[in-house]
Order: sequence, then C-alpha cells, then structure tokens
Amino acid sequence: MEKVQEWDKDELKRFLETDPLYTTIGFEGQNIPEFKDLETTIPELSGYCPKCNDNRLFHVDERNRFVSLSQPHVPATNLIPRPVNPTEGFLTFAFHCYKNGCGLKKRIFVYYTHNGHVDEAGGYFSHITLTKCGEYPSLSPCVDEAISKVFPDDKDLLEKAVRCLKDGLGVGAYAYFRQVLESHIDLLITEIEKIAQEQEDTDTLEKLAKLRGNGQMSKNIDLAKNALPVYLRVKGFNPLGLLYKTLSEGIHNQSDEECLKKANDIYNALTFILSTLASFSDARNKYKDSLKSLSK
Repeated sequence: MEKVQEWDKDELKRFLETDPLYTTIGFEGQNIPEFKDLETTIPELSGYCPKCNDNRLFHVDERNRFVSLSQPHVPATNLIPRPVNPTEGFLTFAFHCYKNGCGLKKRIFVYYTHNGHVDEAGGYFSHITLTKCGEYPSLSPCVDEAISKVFPDDKDLLEKAVRCLKDGLGVGAYAYFRQVLESHIDLLITEIEKIAQEQEDTDTLEKLAKLRGNGQMSKNIDLAKNALPVYLRVKGFNPLGLLYKTLSEGIHNQSDEECLKKANDIYNALTFILSTLASFSDARNKYKDSLKSLSK
C-alpha cells in the first residue's frame, strides 16, 4: 500500500533504513528534489555492518546510478519551463561504512516513478513513488554479543524474524518472536525453581509442578514476571504479558501489514530484555566462580 505525503527527507531516511522490501512510499508537492538529487538529500544512514558486526553510520557515496526506463512527454511550449524527469526507472542509493578501515559498501535499490502537472498558479506539481526492491548486503539485526554468547539459539531466531520483516512477512516474524519469548518465560520459571530448591521451599516447588503440568501460558507469564530483575520492571506494565498478548493477537487475528506497524517496538523491547538477562547471567556466573575461587 502506498503512503503519500508532502516531501520529507526524514521520512525518506526512515523508509530506507527500516521499511521492508516492496514497501511503497509517495511524495507530492512543488519542492520535491529531482531524481538525480534524491540520493544526496540523505547524507547518512544508520544500520548493521556485517563486516564490523555492529551498528554503524553509513555515509553517502558520490557514485550513484539511475537507470531510466522511460522519459516523459514534453509539450511543445516555451511558456512554462518544466523539468524533464524520467517517468520510471531504478535508482540506487549508495553508502559506505564510515568506520576507519572498513568502508563496506551498502546499496539500496528503489523503483522510481514520476508524474507531474502545471497547477493553476503556473507552478509545477510533482508526484513521485519509491518502492524498495532490493538491498545489498541484506540487513541483519545487530544481536547483542551477550545474547549470542549466553542464548545462541535466540540469535538464530531473531535473525530469522528480521529476515521476515525485511520481506514484509509480519506474521512470520511474530511467530519467531513469540518462540523466543516463550523460551525465556520457561527459563525464568526454571530460575524460580532453582532458588526454591536451594531454599528447600517445598510449597513453591509443588505449585511449580502443578503449573508446568497445566500448560496455561497466562499463569506462567504471571509467575515469570515476578522473576524479572527490578531494572526490567516498568510501573504499570507487565512487559512479558504485554509482549505475549501483542504477538498472539498478531499471529491469530492480524495481517502482515498490521503486524509490521508494531514489529520494531517488539524487537527493541524483546532484545533489551534478552540482552539484560544475558548480561546478568554471564556476570552472575563469573561472580559465582570468583566466590568459589576465594573460598579455596
């Protein structure tokens, strides 16, 4: 579905950075840059660099390409000057990683169409559409190093989810996100169980045994939220419950397009929880090893 609005370079930047493939955006008005100037309106993008294995700034390259498929018809009149923009073609937005010694090239390929007319005041009114049709190298998420180390299976699932998002498959991405979330709800309950065993808390252990047997995710979530570290709790919210509810509604009742609207917020919230838990787990293991060493 095409989203049409007045010219806004920040919206073009967002489109290039985050929108999935085959998303179409439209701009209309009198101040739209000509096709040959569109690339230079966005001096830099932010994104994942597979060579640096980190999020980086990408600066615009001077060497951009436009392949015109057709030229507009220009009326035989000299009264009103009109720009001769191609009516359709393929535009390459070219960038390079700004980190010293890297310079990885990133290319975003866009299908461009142009229509225009002279308005009543004699001004030239343009309408362009841009459809993202390719990207090289393809975007992968910058998965936190702690997640990769402590929860390697989650890294694989998160990368699959982002590939779905880049292809516009919102429901597919939600399925991967929910799989990650469910595994960590179980992990948090396991942590509660370990603590209960260490403290010989038979009452809690009996409740956990019954809970695991009934398979009611809502009760699991309610219990797991209490195991979240204080710095992951936000007053007025149950983050695990909110994420699970949003993902479940998306999978069962919403279209790909509706899921994509919330996908970035879900990804950001989920990766923050995972990276925090992973860092905490890694630090706790080092702490335990240090205490064991000291006790000797």
